[in-house]
Amino acid sequence: MTLSADTRQLLLAYNSFTDFAGGPDLPWVVEIYEGLEDDTVRHMIWALCYAWAAGQRAAGCFEESVETLAQALFFKLPIWEDTWSQDSKAAWLNELGIQMIMPEPEPRPTGNKYPAKWNDLDSIDRNAVEDMAEYFQLGLPETLLLYSMGRALKQSSPTPTVRFQLAAPGQHNGH
Repeated sequence: MTLSADTRQLLLAYNSFTDFAGGPDLPWVVEIYEGLEDDTVRHMIWALCYAWAAGQRAAGCFEESVETLAQALFFKLPIWEDTWSQDSKAAWLNELGIQMIMPEPEPRPTGNKYPAKWNDLDSIDRNAVEDMAEYFQLGLPETLLLYSMGRALKQSSPTPTVRFQLAAPGQHNGH
């Protein structure tokens, strides 16, 4: 099973788009999605476009409906070009109705420390993936992706937050 050229282009465009415009990144490197069906990848990209649109609305960068922005992004995304200048990318976002461009996100880490292929799994993990596939009635590629994402989320450590306690006027913060 391999992705169609149109779906691969959509996936690559979304991957490049999030490098510029922020939002939810693809959870895995692009090559991992090659084993999925086109519909699965297109539904995933649609959901990510919706999440990005909701973030733009929440940040005050877009005033219309989230659905309108998500649809516009999804349908216009195949023409996105990574080679465009920063100004051209910003103009493209403005055409979608984005009124303010969020700052560029930090570069995402590359690589994957979790198994991406069936042969990379040990027998315990294979049994777990097979059980999940049967329970959720999914194909093995989709289940392997779901299983790997679950492991990654379980292992990720949240960034510690710094809390400040505000002192009343004329007082010092504990010193």
